[in-house]
Amino acid sequence: MRNKSREKLINIIFIAYMFFRFIMKLFSQAENFTNYITINILILALTLIITIIENFYIIVLFILIKIMRRKEYKNQLSKIDYKNEEVYYREILKGYSPFLLSYIDNFIFKGKTDIIATMLNLQLKKVIKIENNTIIKLDNAINLEESEQYILNNVSNGKIKINDIRELEQKIVKDAQNKGLIKIKEVQKSEDMKQLKDKLVIFFIISVCIIMFISIIAISINNELLTAIVLIFSLIFCNPFFYIILYIIKYYLNKPKIRRTKKGEEVNTKLEGLKNYIQEYSKLKEKNANDILLWEEYLIYSVIFNINDKVIKEMDGLFN
Repeated sequence: MRNKSREKLINIIFIAYMFFRFIMKLFSQAENFTNYITINILILALTLIITIIENFYIIVLFILIKIMRRKEYKNQLSKIDYKNEEVYYREILKGYSPFLLSYIDNFIFKGKTDIIATMLNLQLKKVIKIENNTIIKLDNAINLEESEQYILNNVSNGKIKINDIRELEQKIVKDAQNKGLIKIKEVQKSEDMKQLKDKLVIFFIISVCIIMFISIIAISINNELLTAIVLIFSLIFCNPFFYIILYIIKYYLNKPKIRRTKKGEEVNTKLEGLKNYIQEYSKLKEKNANDILLWEEYLIYSVIFNINDKVIKEMDGLFN
């Protein structure tokens, strides 16, 4: 699932890994510590530098992923998303499920939050009824979007369980296309990604064999320059992370480009105005799921915009 929690998890894992490697390297330098603060600081600095050098490819890979994801995200959004305009819009956006509105807002599927907003909307449309953390299906499931129907199909024994979150996200994207909110530009692929992976594996094996062969020659003729060249090339071409980086670059270059249509931009502009209005309407944060008939869509939108934690926590029991 693509969301901010995943980004945070990736960051935490990377920082924890680097910190662990640094501590392990520091322990190996323990016998070099003295009673002199200056020398100890130099040892710490040197240990940190060595740790960074040893993990060069991992750091490059991490930075590359972050840059590409940020670039992809910024390219998807329009300039209006970066304008801090105090625009207010009070009208409810009819004809679009919370799934679609949440997705075109920032092109991120927020998982459980979006599902809860959609469940509240289905209750408002009298497709379901929610009582005591139990979902009761009614007989009004008509004219639903594919993503909404997918949610209903995954309700069993009063609870919802989504086994394939990726499939749900694909249905949301398809619904957004069908509603004319987004357009997807397929990038022409020069070769299949599986074929690329096979080629990179073969190239890695060939590189190892070539480096080993040249190393034998360098050692036999005792040529220091050739030995240094072999060492440099082996660090690059015989390192698996080099090929992982190449694969990731190719993967991002071949990802479909998602953009809002003119209609999508108009809906999103209204959505931004509605977000500003609801954020200012502080009393809404105090409402709970039982107030759905009173507050109707405003409560749903407060969930979409993630400014009503009370409802999200309250409805957590609907999930298996």
